[in-house]
Amino acid sequence: MWSQRPRRLDPGVRDGPLVVERDANASQSDRLGGLTVYASTAIFTGMDAVDGRLEEHEGRFSLRFERRLAHPPERVWRAITEPDDLRAWFPFDIEGERAAGAPLRFVFREGEAEPFEGRMVAFDAPRALELEWGGGERLRLEVRPDGDGSVLTLLNTFGEQGKAARDGAGWHACLDTLAFHLDGRQPPWSSEARWSEVHDGYVEAFGPEAATIGPPS
Repeated sequence: MWSQRPRRLDPGVRDGPLVVERDANASQSDRLGGLTVYASTAIFTGMDAVDGRLEEHEGRFSLRFERRLAHPPERVWRAITEPDDLRAWFPFDIEGERAAGAPLRFVFREGEAEPFEGRMVAFDAPRALELEWGGGERLRLEVRPDGDGSVLTLLNTFGEQGKAARDGAGWHACLDTLAFHLDGRQPPWSSEARWSEVHDGYVEAFGPEAATIGPPS
């Protein structure tokens, strides 16, 4: 969908927000019971941290992000489902009923590409939704409470490894923009500039085979 790179992490990290650490001895990837987790050997701090993971399972690839947001789950749920909120951070408009099984149409706001069709695989308000479009690509968003805020998990699953660094940087930029939007602030960069800032980190973390497609046009 977009047009992104990670490192060796304990699978238990899924139970909380991801922390990226440096490990000079980490290999390019590690196998965890049939699941390959690609790992970054670089160190990143603050908002520029490469916090996305690339996982491989049975020939399919998934980008996973977990972000803690200082807003209650109901507010985050609106931000990932309502058109006005989506317009502030999501890469395209989603036209169609918010219901499991509903046909959807995805429309680029500036006409960057032709609209495309998909469907709502799951819609479990106010906890999770899952979208699908061409080639069986899926995007799942989950919201759970965390103290006085929330954790948002984004899972993007697809078949082409070569676009992982491109799309990882894309979702990273989107989620950064979402955080600013929820705080009622304008980000200090455009989405294109933000993509450029973080893309090299994803290429380094995921490896060259994950960066053969892109950048986005």
